[in-house]
Amino acid sequence: MANYISKKSLSNLRIKIYDLLDQFFVKKENSYLDDNVLNSIKDIVDASIKSIQENNDDNSDILGDRQFRVLEYLKNFNEITRREYASMFGISFMTAFRDLTLLEKKKIVIKIGRGRATKYLIK
Repeated sequence: MANYISKKSLSNLRIKIYDLLDQFFVKKENSYLDDNVLNSIKDIVDASIKSIQENNDDNSDILGDRQFRVLEYLKNFNEITRREYASMFGISFMTAFRDLTLLEKKKIVIKIGRGRATKYLIK
């Protein structure tokens, strides 16, 4: 199975990099970096993360938070139904259907069965 990253993880990555930049390069009394240089580095971080998102034509490696979490669930429990998925995240049955269908289209999960008996398994 390929490695996937959630949209939330990309956002958290940006925050962590900013924190590290502030921690290592900016001191209260002495600034190791000119503010312009620091802002330029932050612009590069932003552009890099944006590039990851945009250059992934079908966003095949970037998932929403629910989709990312269900993959973790499937690693442990092997299968899930739409009803279980909807209940797990407190969402409507149709939203669960759309999320799981998207994962199926991305070839991350496979759909087994029809109707109420439909289950989704990690590929």
